[in-house]
Amino acid sequence: MLSSAGIMVPEYRLHVLDEHGQLMAAVKLDCTDDRAAKECAMRLADRSEVQLWRLIARFRTDDPPQKRRRNAFAR
Repeated sequence: MLSSAGIMVPEYRLHVLDEHGQLMAAVKLDCTDDRAAKECAMRLADRSEVQLWRLIARFRTDDPPQKRRRNAFAR
């Protein structure tokens, strides 16, 4: 993710798990570095098990599923 100054900053997500370990919610965290993200996750982990994820790369396709569905309805 680019900051307003055009600098790449990490993108973090906090995954909240239910009592069975299944994903219940995902929350985007705006943190400057891994340490800040870990501190934020620990504060939010008081009632549920959470996982902290950092986006490494995003890969896009020229033909995403949403586009295919839209084209199917247009016919």
